[in-house]
Amino acid sequence: MKSRQEPLKKKVIVTQLKCSNCDYSERREFREGDYVGKEVGECPKCGGKLLVDAIYLEEIEGVPELGSAISISKPGQPPKKH
Repeated sequence: MKSRQEPLKKKVIVTQLKCSNCDYSERREFREGDYVGKEVGECPKCGGKLLVDAIYLEEIEGVPELGSAISISKPGQPPKKH
């Protein structure tokens, strides 16, 4: 029987920024004080107002940390130590 390890998922709060004048948008990690509708600067494309459009939680698949490997031994044998 094979063991299947699920990938670790890290949760990150993301802030979506959009220009009020053109189609420019960008995403960045949430910063304290962010709220929907907040003006955060100038659009790099047209110079219009850059506003917080959405704030949401996103799951990102990660790599298992060192030491999390599972050793499978044959029946009747003690598990291997790392």
